[in-house]
Amino acid sequence: MGPNGRTVITGQSWGSPKITKDRVTVAKPIDLKDKYKNIGAKLVRDVANNTNEEAGDGTTAATVLACSIAKEGFEKISKGADPVEIWRGVMLAGDIIIADILLVLASISSDSKPTAALLGQTLLHLQHHSLTPNSWSPSG
Repeated sequence: MGPNGRTVITGQSWGSPKITKDRVTVAKPIDLKDKYKNIGAKLVRDVANNTNEEAGDGTTAATVLACSIAKEGFEKISKGADPVEIWRGVMLAGDIIIADILLVLASISSDSKPTAALLGQTLLHLQHHSLTPNSWSPSG
């Protein structure tokens, strides 16, 4: 991850192959034959795209987190856990993390107020644009 991440070469339908470390570029052409695996790949690609659009960076970290959360969730579901409760737990964990970051913001020195204000605005923006259970429904 980060500047030490691996370089990937992707083939294109036209022109020369593309050499990149950008995970969004790597994820775009992925199309799996298995219908359900392809749905999962598209969800992870959406995570990377949304992270890129909102933050401009952190796509690899967001992808790794999304895959890890999904893997753990599917393992729990296969052992009988309630998917809705898992969803609630993930959302609660996100809220706790945001609250902890806001506590750190409160302790930033006064000469760092512009940075704290920007970070606070970003967190509030992300909180209002995070996935909700309704966003999984086709009717929205």
